[in-house]
Amino acid sequence: MQIVGRKLTNLEKIGIVAAVIVIGSFLYQRYVYFPLQRKIKSLNATYQKLSSEVYHLKAQQAGGRIRRDIKKLRRCLRQERKLLEKAETYLANDSEISKISNQILAAASRSGVTVKAYNPVTKKEFTKAMGKNEGKTYYERKYYKIVLSGKFWRLRRFLKEITRLPSLVTIEKIFFDKTEKKALTATIWLSI
Repeated sequence: MQIVGRKLTNLEKIGIVAAVIVIGSFLYQRYVYFPLQRKIKSLNATYQKLSSEVYHLKAQQAGGRIRRDIKKLRRCLRQERKLLEKAETYLANDSEISKISNQILAAASRSGVTVKAYNPVTKKEFTKAMGKNEGKTYYERKYYKIVLSGKFWRLRRFLKEITRLPSLVTIEKIFFDKTEKKALTATIWLSI
């Protein structure tokens, strides 16, 4: 090896090689080793954090927090079942429909309106009268058409009494026609 016209001595050659090794090792540590060491430290910190959380969760489980949560969920489930039972009392089954029909007729007589017609209606007739499809229902409903005659305030009293029935009676549609002698004729479509 020669630098600008002169030959390097063995000591200079060894010095250059040592300088290259020192600079190479410095650059390796600076750009490779230290970033990896920082990543390893952050991973160790994350590992310690996660292991402490796992230990904490195990301690909570042993302490009964999960059991408390299960008890709380069971309590909520019991409340929801009670609400469901209460809601089912509003839905009429087949044996109660005739009883509800009698209650509707009794409400009409108490209100002072005259019942001209009270007929069960098929689902097909009901959807034709409503002009729309009923959609999806969760239980089978029975449909009725009632034709009543009386003064407006008596018809209003009758409708109020129907809403107080213990089971679900839904007034789907009402038509009013005025007749002579200040009386109204109301055609009411019900579903029970």
